[in-house]
Amino acid sequence: MSFFATIHEAAAMRKLRLIVIGGMAVNHYGYARDTGDLDFLVSRDDREARAGLLKELGYASFHDGGSFLQFDPPAQNAWPVDLMLVQEKTFAPMFDASQAADLFGVMTRVPSLEHLLALKLHTLKHTRMSRFLKDFLDVENLIRVNRPISAPRAFANCSPDTARLTCMKNYPDPSPTADALRDASPVGALEFPVAADFVSRPPKVALPAMLRRIEENMPWRNRRPGEAQRRLAEKIPVEFAL
Repeated sequence: MSFFATIHEAAAMRKLRLIVIGGMAVNHYGYARDTGDLDFLVSRDDREARAGLLKELGYASFHDGGSFLQFDPPAQNAWPVDLMLVQEKTFAPMFDASQAADLFGVMTRVPSLEHLLALKLHTLKHTRMSRFLKDFLDVENLIRVNRPISAPRAFANCSPDTARLTCMKNYPDPSPTADALRDASPVGALEFPVAADFVSRPPKVALPAMLRRIEENMPWRNRRPGEAQRRLAEKIPVEFAL
């Protein structure tokens, strides 16, 4: 039995709820990118039970960041695990709105697209520059792949502690149009073969193929110099709230 199946079976036996977030959830919604650990969103009420479950599976506590717990795996080819802790009043509606997902042949739960984007905006609001681009690209490409979404409605009820759509800088002028660039350039210097219905989207990789790649890369990623420091630096110390 795979670790992914083992941890879900153990959680089900203990009636512990979990939501898969991070890179796995991003891949589920069609934006293929690599990831080096397994992130779960859990209720603070289940903190001790969840930590105890991981220790029973051979995991060692790596760091307690207050709003997250990090665990080292028992072997190099196993998944590092991070738990993101939120209040029950935040977790409950997110769990109710979560979507079924088939990851590694296991039926699990991922956040709704709106909640996943809210988590990413929260990260961008409190992020360190070392991970800003990754999360920015996650937000951009999740929106591109999954158009259309009702973004204003999705974030209307986020608390002041969570990033809103207006949390990023609004630039005073929009990007120049293709026609404006062409008019400002010498005749024939630029070509813009743009169809009226063209929408730029990232390349798609079939989810099973991407998950297989992530799993195959896991031993290599765990051996990288500075991997422990990278994991620690990427976590956000501010608790997420709806």
